[in-house]
Amino acid sequence: MAYDDHLEAEFQSNDRRKREAREAAEAAKKIKVKIVRVRAMIDPQHDLFNVEIVSTTGEWRETVGSEADLRLLLKGIEAGAAMVGGHATIGDIPTEPLLL
Repeated sequence: MAYDDHLEAEFQSNDRRKREAREAAEAAKKIKVKIVRVRAMIDPQHDLFNVEIVSTTGEWRETVGSEADLRLLLKGIEAGAAMVGGHATIGDIPTEPLLL
């Protein structure tokens, strides 16, 4: 009986590890994106976009110099999330800048 109990405990342990790995993989597929428009007070004035990308696997920041570049970056983030069966939650593109 002791050997059977040992096997049952091993099966439960393996199931628990598989479940935890599956839950971690699902959590990693969720990406949140926050965008901040910043106006650089130079001549001429120029808006920059600070982008913060957060997932359970890490966090990084990008700065892009135009709304066209921002849209390309966001498409890339969405495509990357879709490739792993995930989803990117992207905030609105702000219309009012913060002043530097």
